[in-house]
Amino acid sequence: MYVDDGTIFGCGVSHIHSAKLVRTGFAEITWWLARNGLKSDPNKSEFISFAPNMSKDRIGGVVTDIHLLDTYADYGVRRSEVICYLGVFIHHKFK
Repeated sequence: MYVDDGTIFGCGVSHIHSAKLVRTGFAEITWWLARNGLKSDPNKSEFISFAPNMSKDRIGGVVTDIHLLDTYADYGVRRSEVICYLGVFIHHKFK
């Protein structure tokens, strides 16, 4: 049994707040996975963030990596400029 193309979405007043929401969601999901004899694959984890143009002064700088804590390990995931989700390539500036 496995999950393919799962997504955790965090939306907040700043990049840091959004990253905290994602970390919390990831911890809850990996806790559920561990209870059911499953685990996440760090090699398939990606992280991307979005913000309106010219918003750095209002919401702070971009988070460049996110530290994820799994039941089995903890690891950092670097921010990607482009990710592929369900066969669609998504750019951090939606280009």
